[in-house]
Amino acid sequence: MHHIRLHPTLIIVASLAIAGTMAQAQQDGYGDQLGSVQFPNSCNKAASRHLEQGLALLHHMTYEGAQAAFADATAADPDCAMGYWGQAMTQIHPLWSDPPTAAEFEQGKNWLREAQSRGSKTEREQAYIDAVAAYYAAGRNSSESPNLTAFEEGWEAVYHRYPEDPEAAAFYALAHMATADPDDKSYSLQKEAGAIAQEVRAQNPDHPGAHHYIIHAYDYPPLAQEAVDVARNYSEIAPAVPHALHMPSHIFTRLGLWEESIALNQRSADAAQAHPVNGKISLHQPHAQDYIAYAYLQRAEDDRAKQILE
Repeated sequence: MHHIRLHPTLIIVASLAIAGTMAQAQQDGYGDQLGSVQFPNSCNKAASRHLEQGLALLHHMTYEGAQAAFADATAADPDCAMGYWGQAMTQIHPLWSDPPTAAEFEQGKNWLREAQSRGSKTEREQAYIDAVAAYYAAGRNSSESPNLTAFEEGWEAVYHRYPEDPEAAAFYALAHMATADPDDKSYSLQKEAGAIAQEVRAQNPDHPGAHHYIIHAYDYPPLAQEAVDVARNYSEIAPAVPHALHMPSHIFTRLGLWEESIALNQRSADAAQAHPVNGKISLHQPHAQDYIAYAYLQRAEDDRAKQILE
């Protein structure tokens, strides 16, 4: 049974069990479980199914897969504004140190223009587009900081305007973390973001963004214990997504849970190997292998320390 749930207005229990979508999900290597999202939209039914897949993958930060799913949405419905919105979102990686290149930034702006001009949109959809527009309106700078600040302000506005919308809350939690000062050892913004993501998870226990962003928010030694349950559940809601399989090991590493880190990173590496990017090894694979090597070394150190104490 698939776990992408659609919003009630679309009878959203997200089941990519519809043959064409299921075939695509299996073909792209992510399987038929991505977690549950709620994404009412103005696109046709065929496009809506791709939008839900794209949104779930976006929350998993599986950006190439998300972009492909959103492109499938616009192919199914050329006036699907949210398909272009989603593609513009895939160029923004708030927690990764890889701001878009000049070409990627321009491509994102092009997709955004399509989102702004295509189709009839609800006020909520327009608010989502405006939040992304804030990022691009800041221009491409030597530092991405002004863009991420504008991005956070954009999603904060959507979050306060639609307080019952779990997707807006999840994206605000993500954007909020992206502006945190690394020298602030009170972790105030991370704690606030984590609390927002926890509320999303309470509302939707299988939400991919809630799991992912809670782990990122608490990925610090003083906070990691708060995310243990989430870390142990994340791989269950997306068992074939490489990054979802890897992320729990951030918490396991903070807490010295080496066996759990090794096990999930091996699954992540295997999943990444099954899903190359443009015919090349996915960067998720060496990233997981790096964590495996570190966990083995730390486990050996722990064993050696125990032998000395004995």
